[in-house]
Amino acid sequence: MTPEEQEEVRQHFKEERKYLEDRFSNDSVDDRFVQYILDKVEQAIENEG
Repeated sequence: MTPEEQEEVRQHFKEERKYLEDRFSNDSVDDRFVQYILDKVEQAIENEG
């Protein structure tokens, strides 16, 4: 990916993460699972660059 594409992916992920964190903001098992997945995706994005 080009640096511009990487930045676009990061920005889009940031927006989606905010939406999902707002939607899943309780401490249920589902909410913790969503947080875990978001953390793993963020790690993958950062390791790609």
